[in-house]
Amino acid sequence: MKIKASKPTIVEADMTPMIDMTFQLIAFFMMVSNLEQTQADERVKLPADRLARPPEGPREDEVVLNVGFIRNKQGEKADPEAYVFFGGE
Repeated sequence: MKIKASKPTIVEADMTPMIDMTFQLIAFFMMVSNLEQTQADERVKLPADRLARPPEGPREDEVVLNVGFIRNKQGEKADPEAYVFFGGE
């Protein structure tokens, strides 16, 4: 009885994880490069719309209220209740 020799099998590596890591690295470096560009330009760019500009003079009936807490010298809250005071106080 004759035994047939089997054909040699070709071993192939799965490239899916390699491609996945490549795309993840590309996405990471794209995000990092965009963050560096936004941090380099810290100037405020105001819109050109007339309605978006701050008022040129003081308003007639403007009331400024500040809400905060009374704190001691260590910065801890001395009173748990919120304290409301006018802007000029």
